[in-house]
Amino acid sequence: MSAVAELERAVTGLPSGWHEVVLSDVAEVNPDTLRASTAPDFAFGYIDISQIDGPGQCAGWTEQTFGEAPSRARRRVQAGDILVSTVRPYLRSFAQVPSAPLPLVASTGFAVIRATGEADQQFLYQHVLHASFIDHLTPRMTGSNYPAVSASDVEAYPISLPARRATADRRGAAVGG
Repeated sequence: MSAVAELERAVTGLPSGWHEVVLSDVAEVNPDTLRASTAPDFAFGYIDISQIDGPGQCAGWTEQTFGEAPSRARRRVQAGDILVSTVRPYLRSFAQVPSAPLPLVASTGFAVIRATGEADQQFLYQHVLHASFIDHLTPRMTGSNYPAVSASDVEAYPISLPARRATADRRGAAVGG
């Protein structure tokens, strides 16, 4: 390791070329919401917090129509989106949205995270599963019966990212390019 790289790591705590951002710099949180004017016969699979059995374990969904669904069925999601329960986040009800043969909608009790470019969706998911994510959210919880965090608390989570060029170089080397 060069003297400059050693000094950079000592000062920032990050490897050379890495930088720190907050989640909202590299992802959208709650990017797509159903409106109250949605057709009552719109059919979808509904993912509720009770269907997340623990970190990474989405037990499925229940088929609903908008007219019969709970009022909290509002967050449109797509395969690969990250679901973070904002109610009692210390229970780690976090998962990635599975593929489905019908549109999926999640409860407003989730913050939905969708990568926007600089960070890979799987990279973000590993951050969400890390203990530092819970450490970030825990002091921000409000309420005693149903302690919860807000979407802005999730958006403010700090993430360390490698330099884009280094990431592209590693991918090319791994593929043989």
